Amino acid sequence: MLKAVAIANYRSLRHIVIRLQNLNVLTGANGSGKSSFYRALRLLADTAQGRVVSSLAREGGLQSTLWAVPNPLPDRYAAESTPSKGRGDNMP
Repeated sequence: MLKAVAIANYRSLRHIVIRLQNLNVLTGANGSGKSSFYRALRLLADTAQGRVVSSLAREGGLQSTLWAVPNPLPDRYAAESTPSKGRGDNMP
C-alpha cells in the first residue's frame, strides 16, 4: 500500500507531497490541481501495469504532462527586480 505520493512538475502541480491514510479526501477550489493529482495517480497506476505509452498518449503526449503553468515573470526580470512599495515582493 502507498504511504505517500510526491509529485513534481506535473501539469499544474509544481511540488506536492501527500501522506496517505486509510481514507483520503481531496478538496480545493477550481484550478487548484485536484484533477492533475488524480491524473498523476492514473499515470502512476498505468506505469506500474506496463501501460505507460498508452497512458501518455491519452494525456496528449509527454509534453502535455509537464509543468503547465507559465512563469509569473519573464526570465529577464528574474535577476533584476525592484521591490514594490508596501508589498514586500519583487514585482517590477
